[in-house]
This record gives sequence, C-alpha cells and structure tokens, in this order.
Amino acid sequence: MEANEQPSKNVKSIIRLVILVLGLIVLILISFFMTGTIFPSDNQQANIFQSGLLMVILGSLFLEDKFTRPIDAVVNGLTGGISLITVFNQSNGLGWIIVFIYCFSVFIASIACIAIGRPNEVAAWRKTFSTSLYKFSTTLGSSRILFSVVFLFSVFSFYGLQSVQSGILVLFWGVYIAIWPLKIPNLIQSIFEKASSFPTRVGTIIRMEDPDLVVAEINTGIKWTSNTLYLACTGENEPKLILPLFSQVQNNRLVGTGLCIGKPDQTVKNLSCSGIYEADSRNEDGLEAVRRFYNLKSKAVPVGLVTEGSTIGMLKFETWPSANLTEGQLVFCINGGKHLYYQIVEGTTRKEELTNNQHGFVVVEAIQLGTLDSVAGFQKYSWLPTYNTAMFSVDEEITPETPSLMPGDFILGYIPSTKIPVVANINDLRSHHLALFGTTGRGKTELAFDLIRIALENDTRVFCVDLTLQYGQRLKDLNPEELSLPEDVNRELGTYIFNAETGDYGGGKEKRALDGYILGLKGQIDQTIEAFLADDNAKLGLFNIPAITNTRSTIQITELYLSAIFNYAKNHIGCKPIWLVLEEAHTIVPEVKTMGVNDYHSQAVLAKISQIALQGRKYNVGLFVIAQRTATVSKTVLTQCNSIISFSLFDQTGLEFLSNYFGKNYVSLLPNLQFLQAVVYGNGIKSMKPIIIEIPKKDVSNVSTVENATNGNKQLTAMVEVTSAEPTNN
Repeated sequence: MEANEQPSKNVKSIIRLVILVLGLIVLILISFFMTGTIFPSDNQQANIFQSGLLMVILGSLFLEDKFTRPIDAVVNGLTGGISLITVFNQSNGLGWIIVFIYCFSVFIASIACIAIGRPNEVAAWRKTFSTSLYKFSTTLGSSRILFSVVFLFSVFSFYGLQSVQSGILVLFWGVYIAIWPLKIPNLIQSIFEKASSFPTRVGTIIRMEDPDLVVAEINTGIKWTSNTLYLACTGENEPKLILPLFSQVQNNRLVGTGLCIGKPDQTVKNLSCSGIYEADSRNEDGLEAVRRFYNLKSKAVPVGLVTEGSTIGMLKFETWPSANLTEGQLVFCINGGKHLYYQIVEGTTRKEELTNNQHGFVVVEAIQLGTLDSVAGFQKYSWLPTYNTAMFSVDEEITPETPSLMPGDFILGYIPSTKIPVVANINDLRSHHLALFGTTGRGKTELAFDLIRIALENDTRVFCVDLTLQYGQRLKDLNPEELSLPEDVNRELGTYIFNAETGDYGGGKEKRALDGYILGLKGQIDQTIEAFLADDNAKLGLFNIPAITNTRSTIQITELYLSAIFNYAKNHIGCKPIWLVLEEAHTIVPEVKTMGVNDYHSQAVLAKISQIALQGRKYNVGLFVIAQRTATVSKTVLTQCNSIISFSLFDQTGLEFLSNYFGKNYVSLLPNLQFLQAVVYGNGIKSMKPIIIEIPKKDVSNVSTVENATNGNKQLTAMVEVTSAEPTNN
C-alpha cells in the first residue's frame, strides 16, 4: 500500500457511514459536556470541534476514502489555514505561525503540482520536480494528518497540556486515528459479510482426482444428488461448480464423488481452501449445467467415468446408481473436441473394500464405434479417452445430424433406444454378397422383403429361389414373374424323384433316369432365364419347387437355374446387376456331410453353385443367402459373403462361425437380441465395426425413393412404421 493510500479503501460505504454517525454522536456529546452547547460560539472551541475533529472524520471517511490527490491537498491546506486565521489573536504566536506555514506550504505545493502536472504526465526536469511536490502534498496534505495537526495545536493552545479536557479530546482523536491502521472497519465489514453472505459449508475435500473429480467428506444431512450443484474450493483457491455423482459410506463417514463442471458465473468470496459449499446456483438443473459446460446441444445424460483397463477398441467405465443403461445402448465421450461413440456389450458388478464398508458398482464394457460421419458413417478413432473422462448416454430425444445418402444408400435401422441411423448401401450388399441369419420369428424374412424392394428401386434384377412359397404372395405388388417349371413338369419330376428314392437295389436305374430327365430340362430353363434377363426393366423373378427335400435332385434343378443366370451374365458383360436370393439356403447350398448330401454327384453340383459365389462379382452377379443356422449352409458359400446381418441365434456352431466376423463380444449378445434387433457388419454397412441395430416395423408397400435435386440420384429417404401385427412367419 502506497504512503498516501487510505487503509479504508476496501471498506464499503455503509460501514463508513456508520462510523461517521457514531463519531459525530460522540463528538456532540463531548462538545456538550465541555462547552454546554452542541455548537460552541467561541472561536477557539469551534476550531477544535468543528474545524478540527469534524474535518478529520469527514475527510478520511468520504473525501479521501481511496487516496489523497493534489486537489484534495489544496482544499485541506486552504481549509486548515482559514480555520487558523479565526483564532489568530487567541493562540500562541510562534506555534500558530508554524502550523499556518505548514498549511500554507501544503496549499502552495499542491497548486504547483497541479500546474506542472503529475509525474506520469510530464518528462525531464519537470518529472523530478513534480514527483517531489506530489509526494509532499499528498502525504502531508491528507485530511487525516493535516487536520490532526490543526486539532492538536488548538487543543493544547486552548486547554493546555495537562487538563482533563485535553485528555478527553486527545483520547477520542487517538482512538479514531488508530482504528484505520488496525483495519478495524474491515474487520467489522467481514463480520457482517459472514453473517449475511458466507456460503454454507457442507463438506471437506479429501482429494482431487485428475482430471475433474472431487472426492469429499459430506456433512450429515446433506443430500449428495445430481439435482443440486455445489462449490468446491480447490488447492488453488479457485471455486469450481461440482455436480454430485454418487456417495458411499467409508469409515462411518459419508464420502461423495463429484464432477467439476467449470467455474461459477459470478465471483464467490469467503471460501476456505478444501471446502465444499452450497452454490448460489443450487436451484439450477445440474444436468443442464453439465450440458452447458461440455457444450452439448442434445439432452445427453452423464452415466459414468472411464476407468482402468480401457483400450482403444474396448472402453470400460464405472457407472453410478442413477445411470439407466441397457445392452446395446449407445454412449459417447468428448475426446479431442470430437464425439467418440461406443456401444455397450457387457456389464460387470464390482465391489471395493472401504475398510469397514463396501462400495458396490457396475463396470460397463463398450466397444468403440468411432466418430460419426454424415457420409461414411461410423469411422474408427485412433486413440482412447483419458482416465475419469465423463461418459454420456444417447437416448431417443437426441436428434442426430441427417445422414448424407449417396446413390444406393438407405437406412437399414437405428441404434437401439436412439434416433441415430445406420446406413447401408444396397449395391455393396449385392456385389460383395450378403448373408442373413436368424431363428424363426425374429424379423429375418421381413427384412429380406425390404432389401429386395430396395434393390429393385436401384435398378437391379432380382431372382429369388423361394422354397417357402411365401415370396409370391408377399411381393405381389411388385408383379413378380413366375419362372418355375410348369405344373405338369413338376408332377412328372416328382414321379422321377419318387422312383429314384424307392427303387430296388438303391434305385440306380431310376436315379439315372432322373438325372437324364433333369438334364433334358436345361434347354427349357436357359430359354426362360434368357427371356427374363433380356428385358432392360428391373424386375423380380421367382423360382420354387413344390416338393422341398434335401436330395440332390432339388439341388440339381436349382443349380440349372443359377447356372443359366451366371452364364447369361458371363456372355453379356455390362448387363444390369443381378441379385440371387437363396431362401432356406440350407436346402439349396447345404454343408456337405451335415445335411444328407454326401454323394459325389451332389458335391459336384454344390461346387458349381460355390463357383457363382466365388466369381459372380466379376460378372455383376451377387448372392443373398438366407438361413436359420450357419451350421447347415455350405461354408464355401458363406465365406464369400462379405456382409452379414444376424438376428438372434442360439446354436453354438453358428456362434463360433460368426465370431470370426463379429468378434466374441458381439457374438455373445446374439442369443439375447430382441425382436427386430440384429448385429450387422461388412462392406455394405457404413460402419468400420460391427454394430447392433434395431429395424423398425415397416409398411413394405410404402418404401420409396425420391429424386435428389442436386445430382438426380435416387436415394431412399423414409420407411414408414406401422402398427400392424408382427408377422407370424419370419
């Protein structure tokens, strides 16, 4: 503090006013006691009470409450000199002259300082001279010093050195002057502030955990819930807003953990280091404060903190009791300014020993999906968030950015409990071959119908091998073309099949007759397929055999159709894309030695079908394999399917096979998937990792595309949900 700076500069006006009133009351009482009147008429007494003490009080309290300026010294010197002139004849001549010269010197020095300019306003010799005048006038010209000199001179001149009156007046003056260096007004002010505005302390910080966690002992009776915000005064004496997360009993004391969410909007004083306090914003919604701190536009809810054992691909985070999480749910954190998404695949209960108590909690395991790009979908992120990073849930109220659909793109489904779409490309699903698995009643066939419609919308000709006899009825609005053998041929074929299976001595003669009959149908089938594919319009063709068996005859007839399609594509390079849909694929392309197809001839037929899977992409022919189990379908065909969609599965063989595609974590979820939930992954899915999706019920007659105004490409934009009963045969 500078020499001319007043010790009362931080004292509020109300405190100074109180001191002024009290000082005036005491001064009036002293005046009345000594003179018998409040306003003495004698010049000497008036000089003591009015010009002396009164100016000391007024000047120090209000005229110069911050610091003394040269202009203040001018007024003080002039006022002091005038008050001395009124008592010139009643005072000691030498003493009066000394005091008057003092007041006059202050007056002249202050005038000169103002005329020359303040030290920071001038340069050269004027700066040196002005500095000396400034220090002299502002130090000796302060009201507290100048009027004290005038007051003491008047007291001792009028009452003498040893009178009672002198003692009383000097005592009053000494007390008043002493309270400022001792900062008694500041102390009084702090007492009032503590009584009126000191925040209520509710706990004590035990430790800080990097980066933004506070662990504190909470006072009895305090509700440590996320509905209330608190203040924490950290080691740097900087108050921070705290969102309570959870609490537990440790050594018979309540220990609460909170998340630092920035500083309060207004300055908070009177906080002790390491204290937890009620915040002025305690009525503010805590979750809203979190969203503001993390700059979240959505109504995301914090659900946990990243814990030990996390890796780039698999994140582990500890949840608190208020977190409402489910398997397959989407969560995210903010890392490097980006939203990094994870999908929950597992949860494990844990407990922590806290001396005499135990703290139970849940550790969630979530697989990284990565960042979400509006065009490319989920993209892998190359690093992981730090320890104690806050995790947030994504629910149905969060509206994501609308995906930018490219030609062939469509919304396959949504991540469970969210509105975040998962986009697929029908052209990639076709060209890289697609496999669709799922037990009965899970939505498998309904999705197949949707994909066929989308393929037709994208100028693809679809050929369905339908051994369930339901495609024609369900897709009749698409005007499917029936490509099956005529009814009389089917009856005749049935006779040959019956004879081959019931003939004597293994039916060798009858089987040869069956083979010859089937080969005789080749020309008829080739002609039918060529007529179907020669039409430039994208359309749907159906083939079925009424007698569904696993015999080689069924396989061989199907192979004739597929070979005819494959040969047409080879001979017509550049023809429109063709998609072969194999419903009940275990009947058409069964796994050797598991489905009763172990003879040499049937294996040769399977090899031809597998050749289509291996080479079909070169000729714009794709496969769509649909089955209830992977174990019963040819692995040569399945391994060529680079995109897989799997509804709920239970057989161990199928789960082991899919673990090569999805990984063990996602495969473990397959038995627990709900109706219309599936794990999807592959070249046709816009996600670099497997992902759980939920496919909404759709009115298949309303699946449509719209013309893109900018590039003229047809893009699927909507699938209308309906409330119709779920199908009984999926």
